[in-house]
Amino acid sequence: PDAEKRFNEYPFQYSGGMRQRIVIAIALAW
Repeated sequence: PDAEKRFNEYPFQYSGGMRQRIVIAIALAW
């Protein structure tokens, strides 16, 4: 779905913790 597309738009230079928060935020958005 669009979630994957938007997820790929984020730069992956974050630390693991930040990345996890983004994943959770995207999951909660749906």
